[in-house]
Amino acid sequence: MQPPEAVWNWLTNLAQDSAVSQLVPYYVVLFLCPLLALFFTRSFHRIPSRLWTILMVLESFGLNFAWSWGAAQSNAGTSHEAKKLRKKHIRTRNEQLELNGYARPELRTGQFEGYYPGLVNISGTYCFMNATLQAMASLSYLQPFLVAVHEKAVRLDVPSPVVDALLDLLSELNTPRSSYRSIRPIEIINALSSHSRGKHNSLFSSREHQDAQELFQLVSECIKREVNAVDREGHRDRGLGGLSLVSSEANKEIGKSVFDGLTANRRSCVDCGYTEAVMHFAFDSWQLALPRYVEYYRLEDCLAEYTKLELLTDCICRRCSMIATHRRLQREADQLEKAVNADPQLSVSKKKKAKDTRKMELKVKAALENGRLEEDIKGLKLEKVFSKASTKQAMIARPPLVLALHLNRSLSYGHFVVKNSVRVIFPEILELTPFTTSGNLSTVPSVPICSPPPTLPRSATPTQATYATPRTIYRLAAVVCHYGQHSFGHYVCYRRKPRPPSCGAWRFAPPRFADPVECECEKCLRYGNIRDDDDAIDSMYLRGRGWLRISDDSVQEVGIESVLQEGCGAFMLYYERVRKPSNRVFLPPPRSMLLRHR
Repeated sequence: MQPPEAVWNWLTNLAQDSAVSQLVPYYVVLFLCPLLALFFTRSFHRIPSRLWTILMVLESFGLNFAWSWGAAQSNAGTSHEAKKLRKKHIRTRNEQLELNGYARPELRTGQFEGYYPGLVNISGTYCFMNATLQAMASLSYLQPFLVAVHEKAVRLDVPSPVVDALLDLLSELNTPRSSYRSIRPIEIINALSSHSRGKHNSLFSSREHQDAQELFQLVSECIKREVNAVDREGHRDRGLGGLSLVSSEANKEIGKSVFDGLTANRRSCVDCGYTEAVMHFAFDSWQLALPRYVEYYRLEDCLAEYTKLELLTDCICRRCSMIATHRRLQREADQLEKAVNADPQLSVSKKKKAKDTRKMELKVKAALENGRLEEDIKGLKLEKVFSKASTKQAMIARPPLVLALHLNRSLSYGHFVVKNSVRVIFPEILELTPFTTSGNLSTVPSVPICSPPPTLPRSATPTQATYATPRTIYRLAAVVCHYGQHSFGHYVCYRRKPRPPSCGAWRFAPPRFADPVECECEKCLRYGNIRDDDDAIDSMYLRGRGWLRISDDSVQEVGIESVLQEGCGAFMLYYERVRKPSNRVFLPPPRSMLLRHR
């Protein structure tokens, strides 16, 4: 039976059409290949490796053909199970642990220390808290401080819920386990949420994106509040019942928090040269501004910008105001005395006013001559004179044990706020000496409060000049990074790996100078002069070792080289002050001993 002539002509015209001739290869690939695959599948029950590769490539483009339909009908889920088997065959248990962020024990050099726990992101938005708490767990100064607060609070029977919960959590985070597990920080959340009566903190009640710096401020505030409560109880008079505490350390004051420092602020008038009394303000963190429209910026440049000499044009000068007030009183007193001398019949009140005005003018004059400008003079109406040019500067007067630096990445454009993703280059070892005050403070308005110390020449042999100028050195302990935009994103913590429990009392020892600052011995040139333990040098300084990257419950060991590359995401930096070596170790021998050996 032949097809009708009209159908035959239609097929002939269709075959001669250029568009159809271009689409024929695609129809062959789309329909013929799946049919052949189905045929081989049903005939040989096994797809050849080359044909399997071709079909997998087609599947990667999102195509689902008849060869998978037949397989699905014969054995539902065969493709999915095959993929699962292939993954299980590729990934061993140790490989799976490594992919999840836990290094394999057999690949470690030396003795396996165990797994350090992460924190469960309970609400899905608590990454800001998890990263901050992990950073605090890396601070060697903090845990002994919390232990001292806790012990005194127990002796005096003073409640300290935040200190207790934080101490327990930090102890768990620094304790390695034989198997990996994550911690649910319920206790610290409850303690921080109810740190004051009748007030529920919005950081935990909201499901929106929160700020890690605000969480740090909350924890620091709660610690200081509980420390003050414990110290007040220690100073309270208990009568005869307090005699048992006289010989104990219960009355010993805990002191400042490890985050507390002091800044020295000076303001001077360029017109008259007057410098106000240097004011000291407490701080627990520094907020550093980042520039716009730059590719990268050094951390030292941020600190220099914060402590630079700033020129102001809208400040009231105390001395200029006193001078203007004295001139006004002198004119008024002269006019009133002239009127009294010209007319002796003036009223008593006018004579008294002239006498009082002259007396006030003499008081102001004496204050100007004696330099007592800050003292308040009763009854004086002071003129307000704005200085045409004045300088202002702030420097660190008392460096804290833990320096917390907040990199402010907020940029405002009218009503819109965006994130500043400029790359910040921060060092592992930070010298804060150029930004701190020394014993000599300058009151000259055009020069800084303190001049930077001279640069010491590098020498293998320490001299007295090595220790003549005190150096303030810090070492990086943790970095809190933020990924995402200004109003949403994710926080991750990089923290220095804790020393193993086998170190004992040395485990939470702060960083120290193992050798002089300018030493050039082999170990100092290779590892630096700031070392925790000379016996554990090789295990701590290998590439990819010594640090932990923690993203909520995922913990992965990395190296310092990975940490220093996080300049675009760095949000908070935690530095610990390095303890100085004992000077007696490096002092040269006496001249008498040298002459005796000659």
